[in-house]
Amino acid sequence: MTTSEASMSLGSTLAAFRRQHTPRSQVVDGVAFPYFALGSAAAASFPAVVILPGLLGVGEMSFQLAEALAVRHRVLVPSWPRDADRADLLVLGIASILDAEGLSRAALVGASFGGLLAQRFVVRYPDRVSHLVLADTSVPRRQRASANRRAARLFAVLPGFCTRFLLRSLSARAMRDDDPRGFWAQYTAEVVATLSSADLASRYRVAADLDAGPALAGGAFTSRTLLLESDDDPLVNVAAARALQEAFCGAARHVFHQGGHSPAIRYPTQYAQVLTDFLTRDERAAAMQPNPPAHAMRPR
Repeated sequence: MTTSEASMSLGSTLAAFRRQHTPRSQVVDGVAFPYFALGSAAAASFPAVVILPGLLGVGEMSFQLAEALAVRHRVLVPSWPRDADRADLLVLGIASILDAEGLSRAALVGASFGGLLAQRFVVRYPDRVSHLVLADTSVPRRQRASANRRAARLFAVLPGFCTRFLLRSLSARAMRDDDPRGFWAQYTAEVVATLSSADLASRYRVAADLDAGPALAGGAFTSRTLLLESDDDPLVNVAAARALQEAFCGAARHVFHQGGHSPAIRYPTQYAQVLTDFLTRDERAAAMQPNPPAHAMRPR
């Protein structure tokens, strides 16, 4: 398959996703949280999954992963509204979406900015999280909060065309060599064109809030946590990755070779399989247990 054909294939997949899935919405404190819901109630034997998007805040960008996971799981993919500029409001939005879908618990999959938000959600609602997947992210860092506040103030006054230029540059750096098909560069440019300076100011205010807020005591969640990393992530340095490993010492861990900051884009099939194996391991282990002998089940 040529690069052009591969890009057309991904474009067709995205078009099909848009045809098949109409965004839903849940209002919290007057702010509408759009989200996609995939899968069916028949998938109840496996944990539901909430995919938390990164800094751009557009849930649709996880269409490949959402479709792959929806084969076995109910999958929810929210987007971040501009007016939700506090971490706690995003956390409430996620909880409200779970309530609207009749789910008491779910697995959280958070990459980059979404990984920080996932940790905050667990701080607030530990009993509502069955599994925690943290990808290409870090632990909250108070020393970074002030830089994020400055970025929020800058984006609040920056002309829109400057913001979009910076976003395209940041996205190109994050993906680096992860887009041999060329699809993601074009798609990201289309997404960026829909965003404003106010959107980015809002996101950076949340990022500052996440860094300044309470950190999750990862030890209590170690057995239910999976850390996903790349050995060449251009945005999460070695020290940040090590700090996350130490915070969740003993957690399951998978490292993608040359996955950059977007291994879900570079290795979509492998990425989905690693997640599926982790999320279904308890059910698969239970299924492998031998049935007790018939005499052991007779009442005495």
